[in-house]
Amino acid sequence: MKKRVNEDGSEYVYNTGNPYATNPWFAAYNFKNNTKRERLITSLTARYNFDKGYFIQGRIGHDGYSDRYTNVLPSGTAYYAKGKLSEISTNFTDLNSDVLIGKTFKVSSDFKVTPNVGASYRKTKSEIFTNGGSDFVAFWCL
Repeated sequence: MKKRVNEDGSEYVYNTGNPYATNPWFAAYNFKNNTKRERLITSLTARYNFDKGYFIQGRIGHDGYSDRYTNVLPSGTAYYAKGKLSEISTNFTDLNSDVLIGKTFKVSSDFKVTPNVGASYRKTKSEIFTNGGSDFVAFWCL
């Protein structure tokens, strides 16, 4: 099955009754499915303990990434001869933060209770851009 293309550069089809049974050699050398991700995850916690068991604590965390996905179905593919291209870009951010104020009470020699009050905040943003095209016509000028 190593033959992958015909003389004109189109996919060499082994199963002529089913054009969706893609020649694996043609797919391996001609299809493109790439994802590139850049990601940063951060977190920070700060806590201050006062006298008599009181404390205040703040935390913040951030997760952000950018994806770029590219898919090329080349011209000459048996089930879609004119080819397709799609590109998807995603930008995502998620911010979480909270603050707690509390006090630790010693109930017995091996048991403590720490009631607290606090607040939290979350902001999530996602943007997705999709571009695509199909039925390409290629020509060269000399």
